[in-house]
Amino acid sequence: MFERQTRRVTVALAIAGAILTLVFNALHPHPSDPTPEAFLRLGAAHPYWVTLHLGLSLGILLIVGALAGLTDALRETPGAHLARFGLLTVLLGASLFLVNFAIDGIAMQGIARAWTGAAPAEQATALRIADALDRANFGLYTFETMLLPGLPFVLYGLAVVRSSSYPGLLGWVGVLGGSVSLAAGLLQAYTGRSPLASVLFVGGSMLVTLWMLMLGVAMWRLAGRSSTAVEPATLVGPG
Repeated sequence: MFERQTRRVTVALAIAGAILTLVFNALHPHPSDPTPEAFLRLGAAHPYWVTLHLGLSLGILLIVGALAGLTDALRETPGAHLARFGLLTVLLGASLFLVNFAIDGIAMQGIARAWTGAAPAEQATALRIADALDRANFGLYTFETMLLPGLPFVLYGLAVVRSSSYPGLLGWVGVLGGSVSLAAGLLQAYTGRSPLASVLFVGGSMLVTLWMLMLGVAMWRLAGRSSTAVEPATLVGPG
C-alpha cells in the first residue's frame, strides 16, 4: 500500500513539474540581444519577471521530488546505483539553479530598475556591476546546465533501460535529452555564449521535460497494473 501511494505521489510530482516547467519556460522571454543593456531594459520593464522565475523554480523542485521517487522505485533493480548517483547530481544541479535564479530573477531586476532610474553618471557604474554579476551568473548557469538537465537524465535514463519495469525507449529518450543538455553545458564552459549552445540547451531541456511527462504516464500505468494484479486474500474455514 505504501509503495503504491509513493508511486502515485511521484506520478503527480512528475506531471505537475513538467507542465509547470513547460508553461513558465514558454512565458519566459528569450531575447536575441545578449548585451547587458538589453537585459537590464528587459528586467526593469517586465511586470512578471519575479513570478516567472518563482514558477520555474517550483517546477524544478517538483521534478526533483519526482526523481527522488523514481530512485526509490528503482532501488531493487540493476540500475539502482545509477539512480542514486543521478539523485546526487540533480540535487547539486537544483541548488545551483536556485542560486542562479535568485540572482537572475530577483537581484538583477533590482539592479535593472536602479540603472534605469539613475543619473547618466551613475548608470555606467550600475552597468559595470550588472555585467560582472551576469558573468558570474553565467558560470553558475553553465554548471547548472551540466548538473540539472544534463548528467542526471543520462544516469536515470540508463537506470530505466537496465530495469525491467519501464519501456526501454523511455530510458533512451532520457539519455538523449541529458546528453544534449550536457553537451550544451560543456560547449558553454569552453566557448562562452554561442547560438549553438543555446540551441542545444533548448532542445535538451525540452526533451528531458517531455521525458518527465512520459515517466509520469509510465508510472501511472504501472501503478494501475499493480493494483489490479493484487487479489484480496480469502480466508477459507474448515469444511
